Amino acid sequence: MAIFDNALSYAKDIVDQEIQSTDVCLDMTLGNGNDAIYMATRCKQVFAFDINPDAIKIAQANLKDAGVVNVNCIHDSHHKVRNYINYPIGIAMFNLGYFPGGDKSEHTDYHTTIQSLQEILPMLRVQGTIVVVLYPGSVKGYEESLYVEDFLRTLPQKEYDVIKYHPLNQIHFPPYVIAIRK
Repeated sequence: MAIFDNALSYAKDIVDQEIQSTDVCLDMTLGNGNDAIYMATRCKQVFAFDINPDAIKIAQANLKDAGVVNVNCIHDSHHKVRNYINYPIGIAMFNLGYFPGGDKSEHTDYHTTIQSLQEILPMLRVQGTIVVVLYPGSVKGYEESLYVEDFLRTLPQKEYDVIKYHPLNQIHFPPYVIAIRK
């Protein structure tokens, strides 16, 4: 693991350490599909969520171009995950913020992010992991990071380990990673 990588690279390092080839995984913020593709090459199946129809179309094209067939793209909010999946999950990944190249006013919302975390925490297999990349550099991102952290602090330590990887001396509120392991 490269400790001094950027937040997204560090998040993928965590995925690499924790993922199993038999896992069913979740990409809770599909976007362009890059995280789904990354996990799909390392696990059995990925279910990927996005509320943006453009993201679904772009991700499906990127999945096809990459030759990846084990990703189910779901055009719905990640907080409705239990409507689609109800069995053990190995890895869930959140890459919060806005759709890359899209409208920056369309940002993930802390309400649905916390709801989705509440839904998937009990779905994690033993030593299953949730990786969250947070982007506090905007007003909405900063607010989301505060609320998500407040929620994660309440998790019982006998059931979950929660770690935070956050650069301390970077300016402009850099992205950071929180990982939760059951």
